[in-house]
Amino acid sequence: MSNKLKFFLLILSAGLFFLRKSSLALAQGYQLQVPLPGVSGTVSGPGQYIRAIFTYGLSIVGIAALWAIVIGGFKYLRSGGSETGKTSGKEWIWGAVIGLVLMLCSWLILQTINPKLTSLSEPGLMAITLEPHRGLSYNEGTKTYDVKTWNDVKSLASYSNNDITAAVKAAAAAYPNVPEDMIWAVMGQESGKVGVSAVSPKGAQGLMQLMPGTARSLGVTDPFDPGQNVMAGTKYLSMNYQQFGNWTDTLGAYNAGPDRIRQYGSGANIPFKKTQDYIANIKGIVPQYF
Repeated sequence: MSNKLKFFLLILSAGLFFLRKSSLALAQGYQLQVPLPGVSGTVSGPGQYIRAIFTYGLSIVGIAALWAIVIGGFKYLRSGGSETGKTSGKEWIWGAVIGLVLMLCSWLILQTINPKLTSLSEPGLMAITLEPHRGLSYNEGTKTYDVKTWNDVKSLASYSNNDITAAVKAAAAAYPNVPEDMIWAVMGQESGKVGVSAVSPKGAQGLMQLMPGTARSLGVTDPFDPGQNVMAGTKYLSMNYQQFGNWTDTLGAYNAGPDRIRQYGSGANIPFKKTQDYIANIKGIVPQYF
């Protein structure tokens, strides 16, 4: 047996060995979402899919190298005395060998950088637990201040402010069904120690915490003006009191909206803790109206 034939058989054996290893890799039964030739099913994770694609790619390279060696060997053996035929055969064979060597070198480089890159093992993915997103509900967005007694109201800076005191008196005179002390009790719950500049997470503004739309409908041009804010808030209390006829429902409507009273039948039935605390605190400040 000539040395050239031995060399060809050696290269052919190496190619067959590589093809066999690639075939075994494919035969392990990886399940893919997108089927590849020789592989079927679905994967349970991205690692299996990447691994199957990689092994399939190695198989394609092995098959291509094998065919290149076969064609080169055939050309070399059939060349006879033709140097052109021999050269062409050598080019095919050496091209396949160089391709395999380059692939081996790339594997060695990856192995040197990190052995996990060549292990074809399932990548370890760390589970991250995220808090569920919760939109700001009405119950969470309403601020109830720690004002629960008449003495708490009297301790507020607003109570000793002459402009605010005058605004309360004027509003009570304009809407006789809303007593002065009720206005103070509501103001204590709405703006508390913050006072004139209070703004809630929901966007309510000023001493009586008027929502922008409500303020506009009541003719308010500056929600942080004590006179306008208190007058408009008292007017809104008066309108609700005329509609519902008792302070539990009136305060429930002021805090949660009139539609809530109609929905649940009473301010006492509104299922928002903040609203119930709101009503209970005002009841503690001015119990004579309940």
